[in-house]
Amino acid sequence: FLLTTNLSTEEIGRIISSNKNPKDQKVALAEKVVSLYHGKKASGDARSNFETKFGKGGKGETGEIKADFTLKRKPGGPKRMPRRLSSASLSNKVFFSFFLIFMGISMGVAFLNFYERTKFCPEKVDRYYLGNVREDEPENAPLPAEGLLFPKSRRELLEVTHVHTFSMPLIFFVLSRILSMTATREGLKLATYVASFVGIVCNLIGPWLVRYVSPGFSLLLLSSYIVLAGVMIVYIVCPMYEMWGTKEEEGKGMLVEE
Repeated sequence: FLLTTNLSTEEIGRIISSNKNPKDQKVALAEKVVSLYHGKKASGDARSNFETKFGKGGKGETGEIKADFTLKRKPGGPKRMPRRLSSASLSNKVFFSFFLIFMGISMGVAFLNFYERTKFCPEKVDRYYLGNVREDEPENAPLPAEGLLFPKSRRELLEVTHVHTFSMPLIFFVLSRILSMTATREGLKLATYVASFVGIVCNLIGPWLVRYVSPGFSLLLLSSYIVLAGVMIVYIVCPMYEMWGTKEEEGKGMLVEE
């Protein structure tokens, strides 16, 4: 009352004392505010309209609120996307399929790139990160078949780690969200999520461990690629089978913009 009306403290006290119910006090406040800006007639009409729609209706002091509206979906507005991929629309299935196919191709290229550098051999992983040039090697020694390889510098490792630290969690988060929309058993989903996290961590720290701790960590780095390859198969095969290998089911879902 003090902040929204120009009433004196005595008038406010009389209104509060005559309206013990907090609801009635709020109605009185609303009437005074409307009267202040639109006149007494408008405030009276507004109060009558309010009491008609939300009046006590013979329900005693507590009253009963009666809504006179219904929720309707706006034509052309957001559509419901099912929680299960099997009941998604054709356009959504095509969209998800394209994304999964390109993710499979991109990860395949990444694995092929690593294979070309290391042949998935621990010794070649060591040489790639530690180099093949030895200080005690004679000057007239023949060049290695793969050429001269120098130890990876901290800056080179930082550049690769920086990019992968941003991209890999984001990619696997999206893949995990898609997998969560399938009927795949919860145990397999959980195992896939955990394996993805472990594989990403090992893939990020593996080069640093090989370079600065011990060449034996090359096995850890190779294992991370094997783990990530396995979870990628789950991330791609399960949603694709859900969309194209099962019958459609009616389901409820979240509101999303198309």
